[in-house]
Amino acid sequence: MQSQLTFNSKIAINVSHHVNASAADEYGHYKWYYEYDIFEFIDQQHASVLTARSDSSTPYEASFLDLDPTIMQNPLLQFAINYLHLFGKTKFNFLSAYGYALTAPCLYAN
Repeated sequence: MQSQLTFNSKIAINVSHHVNASAADEYGHYKWYYEYDIFEFIDQQHASVLTARSDSSTPYEASFLDLDPTIMQNPLLQFAINYLHLFGKTKFNFLSAYGYALTAPCLYAN
C-alpha cells in the first residue's frame, strides 16, 4: 500500500506499508514476520529527501535512515518529526553507519 500527500507544493510525503516474512508452515505460522511503514519526506524546493521507518512492533517510534547527525536542525527533519507526531510517534532515532542513536532531545515533538 502506498499513498502520497503534498504540502504547499514544496514538501511531498510518500507512505508505504511493507511486510517481510518467512514462508508459512503447515499451520500458518511464520518463523519470522516483520511489518513496517516507510515515510519519505521530499523537499521539492531544495531537492532533498528524508526517509523514516516505523516498525509495527514499536508504533510510538520512528527511525530516520541515512541521517547525518550533524544536520539535526534541518527544517525538513523538524517537519518530519512534527508530521510523525500526528500519528503517535513520540520517540525518534537515526540510523547511521554506526547503528541506531537517539535524536537530540530538542527534536522531540511537542
